Amino acid sequence: MSRLVCLLLVSAALAGCGRIPIPSLPSFGATRPAEPLPYDARLIADRGAEEFSVVVEAPGVPLEASRETVRFYGTRHCLRYFGSSRIAWDAPAGNPAAWTATATEAGLPVYSGRCIGR
Repeated sequence: MSRLVCLLLVSAALAGCGRIPIPSLPSFGATRPAEPLPYDARLIADRGAEEFSVVVEAPGVPLEASRETVRFYGTRHCLRYFGSSRIAWDAPAGNPAAWTATATEAGLPVYSGRCIGR
């Protein structure tokens, strides 16, 4: 009986870590969006840093086309380290919806933000 209980506890612990795939339980491994994102991107931030940048891996892509990709990477970072999906994106005063971007030497757009929460 005690072996069965130990086996169930170990199985539950591994399933919670995402080691054993169980369709009805969420995995705590790599987070992926439900729909494919339009562009590849990478997040640049120190571990647990409030401020971060998202580089969209497509030169010259306008904000409207890449907004969901940028938002996904920023939200995932803020949820992971601060428990909130609220983000203050770098934007002109009085127009928070118009995020401003800088460009890398290769012409890739970079959007910056700061996690708000806790």
